[in-house]
Amino acid sequence: MVVNSASKKLIWIFVFLVASFSIISASPEFNSHIEKNEFLLGDDVNLFLNVSNYNVSLGIYNVVVDIIPIQEQSIPLARIHRLIDKGFSQNIPIYSFKITENYPSGEYFFNIDIFNSNYNQVFDKKLFFSISSVEIFSFDITLNKKVFIQGEQINIDYTSSVQNPSLQSTLKYPDDSNEEINLPTTITASQIGTYEIQVTATKEGYKDNSMSEQFAVIEGDVNIEYEGGRDVYESEPDEDGGFSWPENYLIYILIGIVVFIVLLLAILIFLILRKKSSEEII
Repeated sequence: MVVNSASKKLIWIFVFLVASFSIISASPEFNSHIEKNEFLLGDDVNLFLNVSNYNVSLGIYNVVVDIIPIQEQSIPLARIHRLIDKGFSQNIPIYSFKITENYPSGEYFFNIDIFNSNYNQVFDKKLFFSISSVEIFSFDITLNKKVFIQGEQINIDYTSSVQNPSLQSTLKYPDDSNEEINLPTTITASQIGTYEIQVTATKEGYKDNSMSEQFAVIEGDVNIEYEGGRDVYESEPDEDGGFSWPENYLIYILIGIVVFIVLLLAILIFLILRKKSSEEII
C-alpha cells in the first residue's frame, strides 16, 4: 500500500511537471492589422498587434517590422524593433507614422516577424497598403440654373481651388450623343430632356478629380425651379421685351373678386341686421 501511494504521488508530480512545462513553453497566438489599406497625404498609419491566449510567464518577444515598397522589395524604407512582454495588453500599437512627401506614391507592405527569447520565429505576416502622397484639390461644375427652356442659352463654368487645371469635358445629350466641349462655354438648349456634363480635371502634383453634373431642358415658356420643396414659376419676356403672365392668372383674379364681393355682402348684411335690432329695442 505504501508503494502504491508513493507511485501515485510520483505520477501526479510527473503530470503536474508536464502540464507546467507545456504552459511555459507554449506560444501565444499573434495577429496584426492596420486601420485601412489606402492612405493619403497627411493620414496617420497605425499598425497593431493582436495577442490571444497570452500567459504572463511566456517571456519576452522581439517584433521586427519592415516597411517595404513592392517595386523595390529588397530595400526597406524603415525597420522597427519592439519588445513585448507580460505588461502588454491584447491589442498592442506597434508602429505609427504620418504620410508625408517623403513617402512616394505607390504600393507598400509591412513585413512583420516575431521571435521568442530563443530567437525562434513564431510569427510572420505581410500587410499590404497603398500611399497617395499627392495633394487633392477641389473642383465643381457651375450652371446658371438647373432647368432651362428649349432654345435658351446655358452657361457652363467651373470653380477650382487651383489655377488653370487641365480639363477634359464631355457633354452628353438627351439622345445619348456626346460632344467634347471646352469650359467655360455657352450652349443653346436644342433638345428636350436631361443633359449630363462629365469633367476630369488634372493638375501636376495633385490627384485627378472627376465629377459630373446634370441639368434639364423642358418645353414651354415658364421656368420651373425647385426651392424648399415647392415649385417657383418665373415669367419669361415676350417679344416686345415685357413680361407675359401665366395663362391661368385670370382665374386667380376672378376668384379674388368673388371672395371680395362675398365678404362685402356679408358685412352689409351684418350692418343691416344690427340696425334693425337697434330699432326694435328703441
